[in-house]
Amino acid sequence: MGGEAVHGAQLEQLLALGQLRTPESQVMPTSRAEHAGLGGPFILLTPGGRSQLAYVEVQNVSRFITEPDEVRIVAARHGSIRAQALTPSDDSLTAIKELLR
Repeated sequence: MGGEAVHGAQLEQLLALGQLRTPESQVMPTSRAEHAGLGGPFILLTPGGRSQLAYVEVQNVSRFITEPDEVRIVAARHGSIRAQALTPSDDSLTAIKELLR
């Protein structure tokens, strides 16, 4: 969405954020034909002092997941995605730099 200029600006922003101390950026290489993230986007939330929640959104449907067993499944998927992606430091940043070229 937005063409090359927007895509380039997004990559530059990801690169800048990836060089900060606190956030971690991990890139899923396009060479992976299948990975745990193909089921769609999700967000894991851990509100202060409360149980972890998950939020999923697909097409015109969004849902908060509060059932602990279902949240554990989403959290396990998150762990699988992190294991399949490039490392957060050098490998992911290098991949982003290569895309910028």
